[in-house]
Amino acid sequence: MKNILSILLLALIAGLTSCGTSQEITGSWINKEAVSQNRNYQKVLIAVLSGSLDAKMTVENDLSKAATAYGVKNIKALDIFPPNVSMVDTSLLIQKIKEHGCDAIFTVALLKHKTETQYVPGTTSYVPSYGYGYGGAYYGGAYGGYSAYGGYYRSPYGYYNYMGTTVSTPGYYTEESTYYLEGNLFDANTNELLYSIQSTAYNPSDIATESAVYTTLVFERMAKDGLITKPVK
Repeated sequence: MKNILSILLLALIAGLTSCGTSQEITGSWINKEAVSQNRNYQKVLIAVLSGSLDAKMTVENDLSKAATAYGVKNIKALDIFPPNVSMVDTSLLIQKIKEHGCDAIFTVALLKHKTETQYVPGTTSYVPSYGYGYGGAYYGGAYGGYSAYGGYYRSPYGYYNYMGTTVSTPGYYTEESTYYLEGNLFDANTNELLYSIQSTAYNPSDIATESAVYTTLVFERMAKDGLITKPVK
């Protein structure tokens, strides 16, 4: 298992950037043996491992607010560590964590980013157009002239003629982006993994919207897994 302090030092490498509107939880795991020991954790350090300061601030803020709403005391990594945390000495990390009474750490990191290019074929459709009038289409041919079949409709208001137009739209290429995220809860004293949750985000675009969606999904799943108790409204 990776040491949690080593994971914190990877903050500049992880690439949680922009997020989108379509997400799902793909899996979760709970250390039943450790959780069953009823360890009384006092405070959780929330650390988003991202090279994007905007993403780090947004997601940490949302997770912190949600944790507070669920009655979980917490502190954000940005509140005690500089954004360039990889330049901080490991011993200072340990000291800071202890100084702020954190006995558990929840990290969020980007595992993988995949982009696929897909071709969307064009379409061709027939769009009729109509108009009133007394004239109609007349066609000449090898067998003599003729009016378009069905070219006239009789109505109380006179003749109604019609013709059609073929409309085509060209094909085009589109990029589909998928982000794979993982959240891990560690015991800060033993580095033991207590809980892990994986999620997928499709076609990310707006970090604020996506962060809110991610936070809601994560805490609802944690409550479902019995890791936390859902607050009474």
